[in-house]
Amino acid sequence: WCGAPADWPTPWSIARWRIWPKAAPTASCRTLDPDDFDHAVRRAFALHRQPDAWRRVQRHAMGLDFGWERSARACLALYRPLVEAVR
Repeated sequence: WCGAPADWPTPWSIARWRIWPKAAPTASCRTLDPDDFDHAVRRAFALHRQPDAWRRVQRHAMGLDFGWERSARACLALYRPLVEAVR
């Protein structure tokens, strides 16, 4: 993981996917604030009470690439210019 909690490659960062017509919840934390976490959990539970929307989110998440290879490439792309800048 290269960034903040909202940037980590987890299914719960789906607010960043911008697929709401396709049923994206806003169940991610943008900060490390306990209230933000509480709101994210409440939004996730609210979405879970909508079976059709919840199923669409599940299907979408299962089709995403959460593998290390993709994550490693993203971290390399982030850090490579920084390392080269200090050489």
